Formats: sequence, C-alpha cells, structure tokens
Amino acid sequence: MDLLIRCGSVWFSRRPDSRILLQKDDLLAFLDIVIPYHQCIGSLGAAHCTVSEYKFWHLLLSSDGVWSTHYLTPIDYPEYTGIRENDLYPPAVSMYDDFSAWLIENYTENELIEIKHQISSTTSSARLTGNAARIRDLHRKALNTVRLGEMFKSVDAALDRYSDYSGNKLQREEVRRQQNAEYTAYTEEKRKRQIVIELN
Repeated sequence: MDLLIRCGSVWFSRRPDSRILLQKDDLLAFLDIVIPYHQCIGSLGAAHCTVSEYKFWHLLLSSDGVWSTHYLTPIDYPEYTGIRENDLYPPAVSMYDDFSAWLIENYTENELIEIKHQISSTTSSARLTGNAARIRDLHRKALNTVRLGEMFKSVDAALDRYSDYSGNKLQREEVRRQQNAEYTAYTEEKRKRQIVIELN
C-alpha cells in the first residue's frame, strides 16, 4: 500500500518497499525539516519523521563518483544509549601532549617491555626494528629527538604508569569491540523503522 510523503504543499510517493524516489532538486525540500506523512488509504494516523542521517557510498574508482542514501527516521526513535569509549575513558591523548600516555593507549604492556628491551640492547637508533623503529620515528616527530636515552625514558615512564592508567590499549580495544557490536545491532533495528530516500 503506497504512502504519500508530504513536505509543505508537495506530496511524494512512497513505494511499497518503503523507498521514496526523488529527483535531486526535490531533496532540498527534505533537509532539516520535520515531515508529517499520512497513509492515504485506511488509517489517517500520522507519524512524524525527519531526515536525520545520510550515508555516502564510494565506488571502486574515484572517477566513478559517489552517491548518498538518505533516511527518514521516526522523530521519537530513541538515540543510541549503549556503551561508548568516551563515556568510560578520557579522550585519547596526543603524542605531542603526553608521549608516555600516548604509548600506553597505543601499545600493550608486553609490547612496551619488548620495545624497552630492544632500545637497551642496541647502540644506534638506526638499528631499531618493528614497533621500536616506529616509536623512534614518532619520538623524533613529537619530541624532536631519537637519542636512545630519551626514548628509553619515555618507554620506561609509560611502563611505570601502565597498571594505574585508565584507558590503556587493551581496555580501549575491548570497549571499541563492544561499542561496534552494540551500535551495529542498534542501526540494524533502526533501519527497520526508517524510510529510504533514493535519488533519481
């Protein structure tokens, strides 16, 4: 059963598969407004929807362009209230502000122990490999030095703080996994209540 979607005095047809086909010029009529829509046959009950989100899709080649999908969402649909990293831990730090804290948030304790061992076992930062070499490059960028003694101090400071630090790498990764799973489930459920707008 078709629905008509009304925007001011303009009505658009909603197909039975819950998709709306619009010309590109018509999309402007939908953005940032509340749209009442009514079922034309049967019940005259109204539900208020608003264009609350859109998603961009990219083709394999940049020359193929992009397109977007817009969704009408019931205005009373609840916001996501699941787990969030920023609700549990402070915002991620910048390596420019606190290098040792940045190490804690981006490396596990075992990784830092191995990096510390590699730094203490070489006579030149140029011989570092793997994670230690990456930290050497970032240490130069953030602190303007690749002296082994300074790098050792930074890693050692991170290890000293690790056990008491709230929001280390493993903690954040676990929360991110949970957040991704919960938000995916929330989005899948919300999609059942949304109307997709397709542009011709």
